[in-house]
Amino acid sequence: MEGISKMANNRIRTDNIKSSTSSGSVNKLVIVVASAAVVVIAVLVGVIVVLLNKPTESEQKGTVASGTRATMVSEPEDVAAFLNSELPPEAYYTASMNYDWHFQDSASASTDAYVENDSSNQFTVYFDLFLDSDSSLVYSSPYIPVGETLTGITLTESLDPGDYPATCTYHLVDENNEELSTVSVGLTLHIAN
Repeated sequence: MEGISKMANNRIRTDNIKSSTSSGSVNKLVIVVASAAVVVIAVLVGVIVVLLNKPTESEQKGTVASGTRATMVSEPEDVAAFLNSELPPEAYYTASMNYDWHFQDSASASTDAYVENDSSNQFTVYFDLFLDSDSSLVYSSPYIPVGETLTGITLTESLDPGDYPATCTYHLVDENNEELSTVSVGLTLHIAN
């Protein structure tokens, strides 16, 4: 009987070992499933955050159409409309200029700034010069006839020494000085003193 009792005790111990091993596998499975669920949830949250922060079409920055028919546009759909537009040939023009304008001080004429209304154009142009930082107008040119070059540009606003990103907006006008089209070009003003 003693032998049977020992066998029963061994069997109970073996059953306990099998039971705890089986329970350990279940715990590992639960941990793996829970970890996978956490990863899936984290990925879903990331996708939702990205989609919620994506700018709408109206919030996207405008672009500048490139090529010979350049103009400033404010919305991406304007690019397609512009490129497919049938503007009359006289609405296109070429303006030659340099993109770094140097001034000894803001009251002196630039030492190198020039703007040319190319002789291939049909109409007069003028331009306005705005600081990019606050859109303030710092110069407005006289009319520049076809084939003429404007030099000796003096700013109309006082600026401290430094470099100023600016935007030059050209206006093409007809014989009655009515605007036909515009184009905006970036440049930098360099004020020495």
